[in-house]
Amino acid sequence: MEKKNKISVIKDALIGSVNVSEEVLQERLDACNGCEYNSANVKVKNLKTKVKDSLYLGKPHCTICSCIIDAKVTQAEEYCAKYDKGEVPLWNALQITTNKTVDLNIVNLTPKAGNLVLDEGNYVLDFGTINVDTLEEVVLPTMTGKPFIKKMLNVDLQFLVVNEVYPIQINAVEATCGCTTPEWEKKDNTTYKLDVGLILDVAGVDRFRKNINIRYYQKNINGSFILGTNNKPLMKAVQLALRGNIKR
Repeated sequence: MEKKNKISVIKDALIGSVNVSEEVLQERLDACNGCEYNSANVKVKNLKTKVKDSLYLGKPHCTICSCIIDAKVTQAEEYCAKYDKGEVPLWNALQITTNKTVDLNIVNLTPKAGNLVLDEGNYVLDFGTINVDTLEEVVLPTMTGKPFIKKMLNVDLQFLVVNEVYPIQINAVEATCGCTTPEWEKKDNTTYKLDVGLILDVAGVDRFRKNINIRYYQKNINGSFILGTNNKPLMKAVQLALRGNIKR
């Protein structure tokens, strides 16, 4: 499974195809306008930045990825390029669209929680680095009566699982760890809503990855099941992972 290529995204952006809401668009623009990597905010420009300024007729661009900012922020698949430098991104991708129409696509309905990326063929919501001091404190009862306090990562996430061409039927959504609880609801023949609760005890945890396996049947456009070699409906699977680092 491969992500929609950058050229296609750039083409959509340059022809004025906007696939984010006005609210998201403005939030992204506001973040980029105040960013030190915005070419408009760079006081001492190197040769590469000067060339891009000339090429883009003075339109502000990101000095990390070289994209024209006004175009980049219009695309749901795009994310702040600070992520690629290992820094905290100013804004995250809202969805991943793949090159093949038969693939499932994931839409991130809680983008402030983490960045949605495609890693080795798997969908990943990357929380980045989480400071343990920002986490919720949970008070647990003990036999002695003295409360025991734990730091917990407690988040509720929402996604859409979509194939805009072929009908799908989700058979199961299974988490590999008890701290992750997925539930799903059919919206229409091509879309399911996925709600995921994550309650993680971070004691002794430096890194985490929690996998959710989505098993589904795919149908032809006429509604009949796509069959496997045994002439039975072909079950397919895709993985959505939740990962992050804990900083103390």
